[in-house]
Amino acid sequence: MWVFTNKAFLSIVEFPGQAELLWVRARFPGHIEAAFPGAAVRETPECDYRYRAAVDRDAVGRWLSREVREVRYGNFKQSIGENFYHDACLSVWTEMFIWSKKLMGILRTTRAA
Repeated sequence: MWVFTNKAFLSIVEFPGQAELLWVRARFPGHIEAAFPGAAVRETPECDYRYRAAVDRDAVGRWLSREVREVRYGNFKQSIGENFYHDACLSVWTEMFIWSKKLMGILRTTRAA
């Protein structure tokens, strides 16, 4: 699962062999700590996600729920304070926008056939 908040981009996946834990992974320093201040973050330069921490599955669920309850903005991109992270999120938004336009073209073509 990918999660984008205005303070962090995280990849959350199962922790091998321990159902009660999840791997919370990040590409940017400080993003895991922004979500889970007490997490023991490991730097793994050999991996595609350089930062990772094993986090209790229930703690991740509580964090996700809290993030949803605390949304106080009308535009996600404008709520991001860090310029580099904003630009990265904008790139993701742009790619998904382009993909949706291509998909709509495919759907129109398929329906017309």
